[in-house]
Amino acid sequence: MNKNLQIKLIVSMLFLGILFFLYKKELIIFRFLINYGDSDCKNIQNSKIKKSIKLFYWLNEKWNYENVEIISSNNLNENIKQIVSSWLNLLEEEKILNHKISLQSILSGVDDKEILLSFDRILLNDDHSTYDKLLLIESLIKTLRENELKISKIKFLNHHQEIDDTHLNFKNSWPIQGFINN
Repeated sequence: MNKNLQIKLIVSMLFLGILFFLYKKELIIFRFLINYGDSDCKNIQNSKIKKSIKLFYWLNEKWNYENVEIISSNNLNENIKQIVSSWLNLLEEEKILNHKISLQSILSGVDDKEILLSFDRILLNDDHSTYDKLLLIESLIKTLRENELKISKIKFLNHHQEIDDTHLNFKNSWPIQGFINN
């Protein structure tokens, strides 16, 4: 064999050995682009899209709303989670809620028309008036209704248990139409 060819072969094998060593030690990562074809790429792009939604709340004796953007998907529960979490953050920013509340989980009924929302705290405690509580619940219902989610009833829970409130009945689901004409 030619001495030049031997040197090139040794250097290339050394280079490949170093690359393999770095790859095994996860110091270098190879990413390969995979061609999914046109239809698969469109499905991936259509599964999640940026969407503008309205979050409603009652303040200063009138309905107010704020436009926010979420990443909408084909999963109803994921969309509801994003909307409710954004709504809770808005209420906290507007000082309507005086403590941080998080959505623990969302469960769908058998026909996906009824949802159960479980919060880590009670939305409003017994110091608040019935009027304040009703409008707070109505603002969440209005937010979900106006964003055209295909649900008909909502049940509110606290730590996956029924809410026991002295002013409002949370034992039954609330209709998405609400109880206030607005």
